[in-house]
Formats: sequence, structure tokens, C-alpha cells
Amino acid sequence: MSSVLPHDSMTAPAWRTRFIAFITQNPKTTACFLLLSWILCHPWFGFWHDGLLYLGQALHQLYPQNYAHEMYFMHGSQDDYTLFTRVFAALIHLIGASPAGQILMLIANAMWFSLIYLIFNRMLADSRLAVVACLAAMILPAFYGGQNIFWFNEPFLTSRSYSELAALAGIYCLLGRRTFSALGWMLFATLLHPLMGLGGLLVWYVHLILRPTFIHARTWAISAAVLLLIAVAVMAFKHVGPFARLTLTYDQPWWTLVLGFNADVLLRIWSTDDWMLKGGPLILYVLYLRLAGPGRNRTLLHALVITAVLVALVSAMGGDWLRNVLVLSVQSWRAFWLFQAILPGFTLAWLMGHSRQLPLPAKWAATLAVLATLMRHYDVCLAFAALGLALTFVRDIPVRPQLARILNIALGLIVLMAVITSTLEASVFISIQFTNTRLQLLDAHMVAAAIFIVLIALCAWVSRPAFTYGLLLVFAVSTLATWDRRSPQEALFESAAATNPFSPLIPPQDIVLWNQFKPMPWLVLNRSTYANPMQGSAVLFNRDFAADFITRMTVLFRHYETKQCDRKLWATSGCDDSARTITPALCHVDHRINWIVSGFKAPYPVAAHWDIKTADFPNGLNLYSCKTWLALPYAPPAQAPAPAKASQ
Repeated sequence: MSSVLPHDSMTAPAWRTRFIAFITQNPKTTACFLLLSWILCHPWFGFWHDGLLYLGQALHQLYPQNYAHEMYFMHGSQDDYTLFTRVFAALIHLIGASPAGQILMLIANAMWFSLIYLIFNRMLADSRLAVVACLAAMILPAFYGGQNIFWFNEPFLTSRSYSELAALAGIYCLLGRRTFSALGWMLFATLLHPLMGLGGLLVWYVHLILRPTFIHARTWAISAAVLLLIAVAVMAFKHVGPFARLTLTYDQPWWTLVLGFNADVLLRIWSTDDWMLKGGPLILYVLYLRLAGPGRNRTLLHALVITAVLVALVSAMGGDWLRNVLVLSVQSWRAFWLFQAILPGFTLAWLMGHSRQLPLPAKWAATLAVLATLMRHYDVCLAFAALGLALTFVRDIPVRPQLARILNIALGLIVLMAVITSTLEASVFISIQFTNTRLQLLDAHMVAAAIFIVLIALCAWVSRPAFTYGLLLVFAVSTLATWDRRSPQEALFESAAATNPFSPLIPPQDIVLWNQFKPMPWLVLNRSTYANPMQGSAVLFNRDFAADFITRMTVLFRHYETKQCDRKLWATSGCDDSARTITPALCHVDHRINWIVSGFKAPYPVAAHWDIKTADFPNGLNLYSCKTWLALPYAPPAQAPAPAKASQ
């Protein structure tokens, strides 16, 4: 690694001097360019992933009569523990679902970057290094959970989007020694998303223990923790609210479903890929501790690492081993997100800022730590990590300058190749998720970072304020113009709730079967859905829901099952509708099914046809009434299997 801050402007290349001089003299303008680059690589794809589940919760708030028979809400909902969906519902009521989602997502993206920039700027005390830290946060993988399910600043709208903002505001206050302001923000984060806010509270607590900010702070903190644990125990044994789950364990049938639908919450299921995302930053942390002096930054990093270790132990022992319902449901490992968002970017920026004073082994150790993180999918990442960790404890290696230069260039090229590979993986992920979205290349974070560097280089080269502000304006307009990257089908469905021909025919209390992975009846029809694989995320929290969910999914699978349609394909809605499946027999599998929506044109009475032309439904959509189909004389008799007995 070479220094980003040249100490001798006479020996540094002219372009490099001008580039850094521009960032130094124009920190606010540079931050604006970086903000737009951040937004560019965090586009709006519509309601997808968990964002669709939170949309359903907001619609449930607005139209409870439409979801009175919705399985996802009948057994309780995560919506009971967040303020976010109430605000989301109010905004939907004012301007509609799609505009509300876009506005909240854009604000969340802008605020997330602004807060992480302020945090890095306060930690590094240098706006130039803050830019480096933000670029590292942009380029390095953002995943913090198992199986790449969760990542910070997710490109879809959930209560996590705003809980993270509150927690970051709390971290910023911690760095300014505003202890109680930080506590207020962490508590607010918990009200928005308890599982995410809990991580912020733990970091705040550990930080207070390590660096007390008022008299008897440790005594008060330890006493409060003891009282809190006693209160939780009392509420658990008195069966008060969710704390009653502390006395419950997963029985074998329920545990089997958790393994099938929520395996990512179990640390023992996590792969080398998942753990290397923590291992690489930990090497950087150890390297920083060996090189840097004491200060507030060390305290925060200590708090992040100690919190990460504690939550991993709690999750592994209470969740994986003891199978405790509350411990596993809380998913305390989610506190990893703060560790993942702050530690790698800060340590890399600090090391780069001091690279001229670093011994050669330290530079190589940092490079290998980054390589281990970027190449986590390959077995060689373990060798990189082990060698990098070993080098952190080596003071010096006698190497000829020419050989050292060759090794530095080779490692730099390997890092560049790893970054490009990671960028391509991100592009492939987006192309698989959204086959018809626009401008897929811009979704890769490395591309957005490269655009930022090119634009800053142009501004530094021209060195005219009018050109800089004009370019910033053009970049802002083009970023906002391309930020909405929904496919035409997604945009159509998000705006169809009030205009589609099906909703007027479907009574509010009826249940709709639509064979898709996600609950399309919520998004398009504002009606209850019979069952969709995406809803399996709630299996973890409630046994009654788990039993109801698997019963419905099983009867549907038995109806669709063929040699080509196995359980794995069915779980991803890969089994298409056909003449064999879209028949009156489908209504017989469960008499709770009132309506069927399908792109297949069945030779039976059609209640309505929606003449749309989309990639997934080139022949439009059809609505079938089970009431009509069940009245047909040739409807085959069938009995649905008895629902699984469920008890809490």
C-alpha cells in the first residue's frame, strides 16, 4: 500500500498532487460526489427481499380487514415490535406505496452515507482519509450474516434501514463523548428494529465500561445490567410478552422446519465465506492495535470486537446448542453489522494514511487481510488470513528494495483482480435477481467508486469552480434519473393495486393463491395470500405459524410434484403452472383458497383476464374463482391432509 497523503510534493506525480489537493481544499464538494456515488450503487429495485414483508406489514396496518385471514399475521407479527411500519403506513396512505417506498429508501441511503462519513471523519480527523474509509466501505463486501442473507445499508426498504441510521447516530455521539445522547439514539434504534438496535445498545454498554464518562459509571452500568437480567428472568417465568419464550425450546418438528427455512440464523451452519468476512477485519484490528497509540478510536474498536465476540457466544450457546426460542429469535449476532460497517473502512484508511511509516510486514499483512476478505469463496483465503495474521507480529523483514517493489506490485495486482472478481459477483447477483432491470453494471459498487475517482480527477485537472459545480449538478441529475432501476414488470405491479381488474372482484376477506416465491397478492391486489416460500422467514418465531405454513406448503407441493418439480425447485417457485396443475383440483387441496391467479390459460371458467405483457407473463394474467370451479360437476374430489397440530 502506498500513502494517499504524499509527504513530499516535489517527488509526488503532478496528477496525484492535484488530485489530493482538490480533496483537501474541497471536502464538502468531494463528500457530495461521494454521496452521489453511494446512491448510484444503492438503487431502487422496488419491493423485494424483506422489503416486501415490511410492505405487507404496512398494508396490514392500513387495511386490517383485507388481511384478517392472512396466515402471516394471524399468529402474531414482527410488526408489533417496530414503529417503522406505522410511519410507512401513514406515508402510503398519503402518496401510495411505490412513492412512499422510494422516498423513504432514498432518504435512508443519503443519511446512511452521511452518518458513516461523519463517523470516519471524526475518527480519522482528516476528510481525505474519511473518503478512503468510505470507498473501502463501498467496495468491501457488506454482508454480516450467514449465507449472504443480511448486509448493512441494504438496497431494499425495511425497518433495519432506519434502525441502522439511529445506531450510527449513536456511534457518532459516542465518539464525541455524549454518552446519554448516544444512549437515546440506541434506544430509538431498538424501537425501530429491536434486533438491530440491540447491537447498538451492547456496543454503547461495552464502550461505557471500557471508557467511563461520569463518576461511578461502571458501578451504575453493572448494577443496571444485573437489574435488567433479573427483570427479564421474572418476565420470562411470568410469561410476559415475548420474554415467555426464554423458557421455551424448539421441539424436533419445529427445529426441523427452522433448519429448512431459517438455517442462516445458526452459526454452526455458517461457511468459511461467512466467517472470513469477520476474520479479515479482525486481522486489520490486530494490526492497528500493534501500530497505533491509545485514544478514543481504540475504545470504540474494542467495543465493536468485544460485542461481536459476546453475541457470537450467546448465539452459539443459547441458539445453536440449547435451542432456546428467545435467544435464537433475537439473533444477537446481528450486532456484527456495526463491526462490519466501521472497522474495516477505518483501519484501512488509517493504515493508508500512515503507510510511509509502516514496516513492510504490516503493509503485506493489511493487503493479505483484504485479499482474504475479497477471496473468501476460495480455499486460498485461509492461507492469506493465516499469513496476514502472522505478519502482524513481525517487526521487519530484510528484503532488497527492488524485490520489495516487485512484491508490492504483485500484491497490488492480485488485490485489483480480487476487487474485479468481487464486482463481477455483485453484478451476477443482481442480474439473477433482476433479469430485466436497467443499467445492471452500475449496481456494482466498484463501478460507482471508479466513477467517483474519475469525476474528482476531472475536477482536479480542470481546477475551475464553475466546471466542478456543473459536473456535480450533471452527476446529481443523472444519478437520480437512473436510481429507479425497477424492471417494467415490477413498476407495473407496484402501481396496479388500484387499477388492476382483479381487485374489484375479490372480497377483502378472501385468500388468493398466486404461485410465486414472494406474496404477490399483497403487492398487486392488496389481499391475503395463501402461502409463499418467502413467508418461511417467520417459521423461526412462532410454532403455530410454522405448523400452518408447512401444512399449506405441503399440500401445494403434493399438487405440483413431478420428477421435474422436486422440493428444492418448489421452494423457489420454479414449478410453473400448467394444464396439469391449474385445474379445479387445486381448489380442493384446501378450501381456504378462494381465488387463483395464473399466467396459464386453463380450459375452465375465467373470472377475469388482465391483458398485460410482461417478461414473466407474456400472455397476461387470469383470475379463477374457486367458488365457481368447485361447483363444476367434474371437479375431482380430494381431501386436504389434516393440519399439523400446533401448540405454543
